[in-house]
Amino acid sequence: MKNKIIIFLVALFALSCQKEKISYILLSGTIENNNMDTITVKRGEFIKKIPVLDKTKVHDTLRIDENGFYYLNIGREYASIYLEQGGGLNFSVDAKQFDETMNFEGTNAASNIYLNNKVLLKEKILGERNEIFKLEEDEYINTLNKYEDSLNSLLSKNTFPNDFITSEKKNITFEKAYKLNNYERYHRYMTNNQEFKVSDTYLKNLEDLFSGIDFNNEVDYRNSIDYQNLLNPAYRNDVSKKALATGDYNGVLLNDYIPSISNNYIRNSIMMMSYGSILKADENLDANYKRYMELSTNEDHKKTYTDFYNKRKQLAPGQPSPTFNFENHKGGTTSLNDLKGKYVYIDVWATWCGPCKAQIPYLQEVEKVYHDKNIAFVSFSVDTKKNYDKWRDFVSENNLVGIQLIADNDWKSTFVTGYQILGIPRFILIDPDGNIVSSDAPRPSDKRLKDLFDKLAI
Repeated sequence: MKNKIIIFLVALFALSCQKEKISYILLSGTIENNNMDTITVKRGEFIKKIPVLDKTKVHDTLRIDENGFYYLNIGREYASIYLEQGGGLNFSVDAKQFDETMNFEGTNAASNIYLNNKVLLKEKILGERNEIFKLEEDEYINTLNKYEDSLNSLLSKNTFPNDFITSEKKNITFEKAYKLNNYERYHRYMTNNQEFKVSDTYLKNLEDLFSGIDFNNEVDYRNSIDYQNLLNPAYRNDVSKKALATGDYNGVLLNDYIPSISNNYIRNSIMMMSYGSILKADENLDANYKRYMELSTNEDHKKTYTDFYNKRKQLAPGQPSPTFNFENHKGGTTSLNDLKGKYVYIDVWATWCGPCKAQIPYLQEVEKVYHDKNIAFVSFSVDTKKNYDKWRDFVSENNLVGIQLIADNDWKSTFVTGYQILGIPRFILIDPDGNIVSSDAPRPSDKRLKDLFDKLAI
């Protein structure tokens, strides 16, 4: 009996002395030329806001569920960072020269220095924003291969954690796959050549690359923005082709693509990303909402969808439209009430929005055809106050016609929030009595717009 008690006490002592798993990381930093009161560290649904002391110092204990890639946001700038439980990471940066001055010390400093060098290397080889998509096919592929080889070389020059190396090699593949997948559409846009098609060899190589990627890997989804983009239906060629063939984009998403995603976390994330465009205030709203609730397994998301659905019902055809009274580029203000007696076709856009500007030539053609009909064409910008002059200059320099307005409080304007506008361009059609015809009308480039106008005998 005495021996049993001794064994029990030894076991109890061993358990009590087991090292507690450390799930936190100590994050500190110094920021020069900073005007933000807080910075943000985030990854998926993990979001932590950290106060900036005296506009320069940051210090906090982050409790993270797992090691991996996170985003460090300082105002509109951000850096990809790698965090590991039980460590400490210190950063220093000049907010006015963000990428060029970012530096790290502490646990995994080498991994984070690599990630910042990756940004600089990307700018050096691929250039600014989407300029690379102007390249012809062979040169485009060669440039991507050069970038890939440079990253692998950079990755081989230091001793990094094994998990980091494994994840980063995947990230390099995901980024290449994403850029290859989007080349055709972006090249068409950047060169204004809508007839352009990639070669059969290009498509075969892309297919081979995709065949080696697991599209239900939750860890990869959490770690890589490029992996997330590969799953984003807006960038999926297979979704686009089926949608074109059927003429029913939402049907393809709800009955084909989203149900094919077996991982709950990824499926819920894709749904959260898409609900604004799927739950439209049209004849399919009730059915699409019901299907969304069937497919979702996230109770918090379901509450968001239900709230959104109830508000969307207020934007159904025949409901009174939210109103506006915005500054007119020609002087004074223009309100929706000023346009009573006419149909009103509204384009919500901004000077920084590429897809918005791509619709302008189509809108101008529609305006020419219907200039003497009972319809007013209104474009209003959601540019912020600091871009006010940019808006005025853009309208003048491009000789934009129609009624050109600017929202009084950008995205927070009552009209914008009333229509639950989450992305632009957005087009809206209102009848002569000020009631909604369509809260999400066809774009000027869509032949269905003319069909709608003809149906209304405009």
